[in-house]
Amino acid sequence: MNRLYQNPIARHGDYADPFVLRYNGTYYLYATNPDLRVFTSQNLLDWKEAGPAIDPDTFPGLVPFAPEVVYWNGWFYMYTSPSGFGHYILRSDSPTGPFEKISGNEGHDIDGSVFIDDDGTWYFYWAGDEGIWGCRMDSPTKFQEPVLTGAYLHGWTEGPMIQKRDGFYYMTYTGNHYLSKGYRIHAASSRHPLTGYKDEPGGPIAVHTQDGPVGLGHSSTVLGPDLVSYYMVYHNLNGDASRDLNIDRMMWYQANTQLMGPTRTPQEAPGLPDASDPAPEGSAALSWEFERGKWEEKNGVRYTLQNELCVKTVENFGPSYTAEFHLSIPCPDAGPDDSSRSEREANISCMKKAVNSENGQNQSVAGIVLDAGEKKYYLVFRINRHALQIWSGLPEQTVLLGESQLPEAYDFNSLHNIRVQSDKGRMKIWIDNRLQIADVAVQKEKVRPGYFAAGTRVGCGYTAVTNNTYDNEISNTVIPAGCSCAAVYGAVNTSADENGAVQIGRGDMMKYRFRTEGEGNYRLNVICRPSESSSGFLVTADKEPIGTGSGEEILQSFPVALSAGLHRFTITGQAGTAELARIELVRQGAAAEYESDTVVEVGPYGKALCGDTQWHDYTAEAEFTADIGEEGSAGIMLRVTEPAEGGEGEDPVLGIDFFLGYTVSVSDGWLRIARHRYDREILAECPLEVKNDGYTLSVTVTGAYIDVYMNQELTPRLRVCDKQPLTHGCAGVWAKNSKIKVTGLRISERRRV
Repeated sequence: MNRLYQNPIARHGDYADPFVLRYNGTYYLYATNPDLRVFTSQNLLDWKEAGPAIDPDTFPGLVPFAPEVVYWNGWFYMYTSPSGFGHYILRSDSPTGPFEKISGNEGHDIDGSVFIDDDGTWYFYWAGDEGIWGCRMDSPTKFQEPVLTGAYLHGWTEGPMIQKRDGFYYMTYTGNHYLSKGYRIHAASSRHPLTGYKDEPGGPIAVHTQDGPVGLGHSSTVLGPDLVSYYMVYHNLNGDASRDLNIDRMMWYQANTQLMGPTRTPQEAPGLPDASDPAPEGSAALSWEFERGKWEEKNGVRYTLQNELCVKTVENFGPSYTAEFHLSIPCPDAGPDDSSRSEREANISCMKKAVNSENGQNQSVAGIVLDAGEKKYYLVFRINRHALQIWSGLPEQTVLLGESQLPEAYDFNSLHNIRVQSDKGRMKIWIDNRLQIADVAVQKEKVRPGYFAAGTRVGCGYTAVTNNTYDNEISNTVIPAGCSCAAVYGAVNTSADENGAVQIGRGDMMKYRFRTEGEGNYRLNVICRPSESSSGFLVTADKEPIGTGSGEEILQSFPVALSAGLHRFTITGQAGTAELARIELVRQGAAAEYESDTVVEVGPYGKALCGDTQWHDYTAEAEFTADIGEEGSAGIMLRVTEPAEGGEGEDPVLGIDFFLGYTVSVSDGWLRIARHRYDREILAECPLEVKNDGYTLSVTVTGAYIDVYMNQELTPRLRVCDKQPLTHGCAGVWAKNSKIKVTGLRISERRRV
């Protein structure tokens, strides 16, 4: 059985604002605390303290906020804002420090984060009153003019971090107050590194305000040890204002960002590579076969003893695989590059042909070899051309498949991370997490990966291989119960749009894996984009049919009884073409039944909740009077989850929209339906006569439809079909700059006819 973990994964260490750096196969964790204690891990779960990263007198009397560390050309650069009074840059030759200041106060408020683009351009992001700011950098210590990115949570917004994949820039960011239970994480995407960020339409990707870890926020995202999965690392708030450490799986598909969480129940631990060297506990060790040269280890890097090397793994991997290497050229004790060396004795091997330059002179080169038997591939670092080349060859012929210039500042002497992905006959190469070569055609073959060098010594660091790729891993992901997930994150045999919606026609099948938190009754919610023509699909759970659905309905629920553990669901097209937008597996609540025997008064700002957050379809009826203030509203709440207050968790004015759910409210002459995802979006409205003697309101929520009846009328005043529906939650009373007095509130599963 695979190892499981449960959040929080680390307690009592004050892991506020966690940032995780991955370097040479080891994870380094930094957080907000006075001496910037560093923690290390091989698997993202088991952390060991490695001591303080700075001297005690570095920032006397101040606490370094939200430290982040970037590795570049042999140096580790730290960015931190001591007690929020502007940023300093520190530098060390070790990820554990000691870090020393190399700049004065550079300003830019708090929560600075660096992103290095594929072309080597540096960017800096930080928090400000207007939202998340960003700018280009001329060097690790020099900043250009700031611009607003567009990421803003209508209040204090902080904790930015950028990732990039397939041409999309993905930002995660946090708000509003770290002491609020409603502290939360949002995501946005853009095609530009600095501007045009648009929020993920589903609202916060991580928020939890009741029963368990609350106040989730300030995240960083890092590649997992299996080389194909990513994890978001974030903190939760404790009652004493300390913070614990959490992780959950993070995925992207074009414009969509998907967190497989936030989780509070046991989940599968981050996977390990199929083999690596050195091998962490639980992972197989790589075995090496030397054809030329030898190496010896020093400080986690194996340095060659001569100016040549050819070493490959004994094991074969692939044909679909991801491999990671670490390489420096030359190693620190090597002599100068000897480009004048006479050509060696002719040899028909692919490797020696690949490293020869066009004029026949032998050059000092080194790189990665991928041995597919008779055919071999070489990733050749050309020092004299400042470039990476890809060669393929048979004994009688070699072919240059591609060449890519390295960033001007690229230092061959430093240790660099090289990651290779080969899948479906296409190869991609990343260097230091930058996409260096995007697409090269290769044959679908198993390979023995390794290192080579000619005319220079090299240093070889952590090496790992996984028989999988990121794209393939999308189809193998496990979705936690309670997580609303874009439909694309399953085994897909059909097309998907940039938001992760998939189309299924007759015979097309989507496969999903869910992990349940315990035995009980569940509902699989399937959210569709309505089709114009008739379409249908069959839903199964663990190979048993549990219902049929229609592509013309937006929200459909399929009840199913499940045990604790892993379960497999399928959705198979039966007729026409249905478009699946999102799926989620949630607990089936008790029957929606509630009747208040007291008068409920709320205002001028506030929320009063009742019932079960697992309720889904029900009718809420209320008799009330309302004293509406300027730009105020008052009414009832439906399908409410994750409620919170603003400020430090005690401000109902700032937190009036802090919940997920719906309101049906009256205001000065209007009746409105609004959806709240820690904001407020009006879905429908109509004029309403103001009645001083009060209102009788009846609201039915069924699937994606909300019907609003007034004063015993048989025809709804408002009807809306929410194309991005919230699927479940409790009920309540809501007031915004108004006072509402409810003399009767009843919840039932009765439907209006």
